[in-house]
Amino acid sequence: MTVQSDWAVLTDEKRQFFEDNGYLVIEDALPPDVVAELNAAADEIYDREKEADRLEKTGKLNLRNCIVHHDAFLQLLDWPTTAPLAWQILNWNIQMITSHLIVLPSGPEPPEEVKRKGGYHRDGGSSSREMTEPHPRILLKIAYAISDQTDPASGATQLVPGSNRLFGRPAIDPATGHPRGAINMNVKAGSAFIFEQRTYHGIGRNWSGFPRKTIFMG
Repeated sequence: MTVQSDWAVLTDEKRQFFEDNGYLVIEDALPPDVVAELNAAADEIYDREKEADRLEKTGKLNLRNCIVHHDAFLQLLDWPTTAPLAWQILNWNIQMITSHLIVLPSGPEPPEEVKRKGGYHRDGGSSSREMTEPHPRILLKIAYAISDQTDPASGATQLVPGSNRLFGRPAIDPATGHPRGAINMNVKAGSAFIFEQRTYHGIGRNWSGFPRKTIFMG
């Protein structure tokens, strides 16, 4: 049973980091047994979608509204190490707008020109085009790594710290083809990170030899 004293608290230091950078990492957000349960659910769904020929051509599973596809995902709605931080960043009167399971299979190492492409974007649908600058913060996502993503080749989420405070798109580093300052969220299984909709982010390439599995709760 979870009681209020177990809820994560957003310290002043963490709040300032999030305000400055647009993201926050929560190490060991999920215990091993829950990671195993979520992995089993993800594998079950992946096999079902593969059997129904609903995967992308690369074998990638990109399942929106995943929370209705398996009961194991329901516990993430108010997980005590993460969800309370979302309440404290936004406010208590929040709604879930999306749940999203991504399984990115491993493939061969891509050529350099492919590695230079990241598909960086802001969330919020058309809101980023329709709102005037500076954009307000209107939503965030909690990303749960249920596979190990510490390998730089694991296809981890890429994001641009501080881009939540930018007007327009971030500048591109000609040496990498990615936005200046972009980082890979190379976290271990069971860790989570929160990022807001104004923070530019994208998906990496996976040639680690293992599938990259992440659940996003928006």
